[in-house]
Amino acid sequence: MKVFNIAKADKNEIMTEVFKSRAIAVGSPTVSNSILSSVAGWMEFLKQLKFKNKKAAAFGCYGWSGESVKILQEQLKGAGFDVIDENIRSQWNPEEEDFAGIPALVTALIGEEEAEDEEENDSDGKSAKYQCGPCGYIYDPEKGDPDSDIAPGTAFEDLPDDWCCPVCGVSKDMFEKVK
Repeated sequence: MKVFNIAKADKNEIMTEVFKSRAIAVGSPTVSNSILSSVAGWMEFLKQLKFKNKKAAAFGCYGWSGESVKILQEQLKGAGFDVIDENIRSQWNPEEEDFAGIPALVTALIGEEEAEDEEENDSDGKSAKYQCGPCGYIYDPEKGDPDSDIAPGTAFEDLPDDWCCPVCGVSKDMFEKVK
């Protein structure tokens, strides 16, 4: 897990981490019935990249009205994320009951998926498929990548270091093992 302050961190560095992740959580206080302007600008950048097969959660605090969590959830859906229903919405400062809700949010966001990944390790590891985070392309070892002269039967781990996604061109480190 990595934590970023959107107002201070380089937006490209944050986006690189989003590409590598399976899930994200985005938070903002409610400000004038909306979200922070720095978060709003980053959310627009996120939307332009059209993510697929990633989960997201929203959290925030408020003083009077509390729209930020709903706004974040809608914008994350608009950016292509599968947004979970669980959220943290705190009035003023978070209290013990708000912190107590975090484990349920994390479980809904990544808990079950992480457990399934551990259980579904292939016996030989050679037939596992991998999916490109940015575009959703799935590398299937049974098919290989004929356009890149990768023979059928080539495990993902055995691909050359300079191999890249045939659809969007990102490197191997942007791929995740598929269930």
